[in-house]
Amino acid sequence: MKIMHGRDKAIWRIGRAAIPDPGRRRLIQGGAMAGLALGLAACNGLQIIDAVTPDVGYARVADLSYGAAPRQTLDIYLPTDRDPHRLAPVVVFFYGGSWRQGSKDSYRFIGAYLARAGYVAVLSDYRLYPEVRFPGFVEDCAAATAFVRRVVAGYGGDPARLFLMGHSAGAHMAALLGLEPSYLAAVGFDAGDLAGIVGISGPYDHDFGTVRWLAPVFPDARSRSEARIVDKARRGAPPMFLANGTGDTLVPARNAVALAERLRGLGNRVEVRLYDGAGHGDILLGFTPALAGASTLGFDVVSFLSEA
Repeated sequence: MKIMHGRDKAIWRIGRAAIPDPGRRRLIQGGAMAGLALGLAACNGLQIIDAVTPDVGYARVADLSYGAAPRQTLDIYLPTDRDPHRLAPVVVFFYGGSWRQGSKDSYRFIGAYLARAGYVAVLSDYRLYPEVRFPGFVEDCAAATAFVRRVVAGYGGDPARLFLMGHSAGAHMAALLGLEPSYLAAVGFDAGDLAGIVGISGPYDHDFGTVRWLAPVFPDARSRSEARIVDKARRGAPPMFLANGTGDTLVPARNAVALAERLRGLGNRVEVRLYDGAGHGDILLGFTPALAGASTLGFDVVSFLSEA
């Protein structure tokens, strides 16, 4: 089903994202989802995805430091067939893991997919709880974004076409950077210069104080209020693509729908896609052709990036 409300309105679509082989789906979900809160972590599921990701079509520049802390590093994925005379659009990706766990090294499949699609992809680490609490990890993502804009032209990327993208906690931070300009302003970046934001399975409409394992990460009422993305919706926001699985029980699809409705009511361009049956972790299989089945997530994201 696809209902379009115009280019500057929300686009609602329900598309199939299930993996045809139920046994393979259980294997991925069982490995990738056990013990997680709001995102995939480095676990068997991600190792399986990495194992079936072709190591071709891209080159990786690893562990560039954007800050002094050990976790303030990022990797740049470069298309190997890029036109040397043209700068490529840039996508900075932040992974999930409930702000407690995760590593850029577990998401090579994201960088590889985007690079093979013609984008300079950046995967960034950031400090985690308990080393930092909100908004420390958001400030790291802002610093990483500003660093990328400063250096990416030297790697064939266009700093004037820079997108933010994230999954779960990473989607939350990408959206916050786009909707609360103070984080990027603090590092010399105007949020209005972002080309767009892709949020996958992000907790945009949630009180983190009600989740036991997240309460210490957002330790007081002010931080929980500041972290509520739907309340940050504003006019003039960057174009957004919001994806969620209808089978997601950790971050239900209502989060994407609520944020889209708020942004659309303010006149912003928002594209919402709900993937039938996809869960919180296995939605990312849409970026792995060997495991994607009928999922169109990767194609849909690239389509949004090319049109934004």
